[in-house]
Amino acid sequence: MKKPLSIFLLSVMILAMTGCKPEVKLTLDEAREIAREAYVYGFPMVVNYKTMYLYTLNEDSPEYKGPFNILSCDARLFTPEDKAVVTPNSDTPYCLFWVDIRSEPGVISLAEMEAERFYHF
Repeated sequence: MKKPLSIFLLSVMILAMTGCKPEVKLTLDEAREIAREAYVYGFPMVVNYKTMYLYTLNEDSPEYKGPFNILSCDARLFTPEDKAVVTPNSDTPYCLFWVDIRSEPGVISLAEMEAERFYHF
């Protein structure tokens, strides 16, 4: 992931710099600030795409859970070998659901849960 992320960030920096007026010269500090802002803006999108790719698109990935619009539950606890999501809660079973809403909305129905149980959706 380091090489594609570096290429992405370099591309963002180049696009940001070439979008400036030609007569404007950037100082080193201004270029660093643009790079920092590009990283802060782009990093969450890159990490989210990486997770989606490993979970839903790359069937050869050990992290693959299934295609879009299919609920996938892991009846096991996550370990350090699970690397698609950074530091998952290691004592919680997870169900994952990636919804493709390009053509229509997704409708999700949830069962009623007792008030004394922890339930997060």
